[in-house]
Amino acid sequence: MNKFGKVFGILALIISIISVFFPGGALIATLLGAPLIIFSWKDGAIFGYVAGGLNIINIIFLSPTVWMAMGVAEASGEGGALSLGIFYVMVQVLAMAIMGFITWKSNKKVRTKSKSKK
Repeated sequence: MNKFGKVFGILALIISIISVFFPGGALIATLLGAPLIIFSWKDGAIFGYVAGGLNIINIIFLSPTVWMAMGVAEASGEGGALSLGIFYVMVQVLAMAIMGFITWKSNKKVRTKSKSKK
């Protein structure tokens, strides 16, 4: 049983929950949560997916940092803050995709090895 992925998955989930309550949560979720999601493969994949989903919900709906940046950019007429939110969300989606690919490849190798032993 691979404990490495499960530990990182639980850490990613803890960081995701903590980032909901802090004003800079989107940044915390992106800088700390996304790498932890990537490393939560195999047994920790479900924790990684839950953490990634929570991070996306936090970034889109709950993060005051992203909302303030969008308000400031709109008030100054520059725009571009929406792209900040999209960037943060895409980092989370990419982290979950990488973790899913690694999990899929490792499960595929395990299945082929178990078939060859029979």
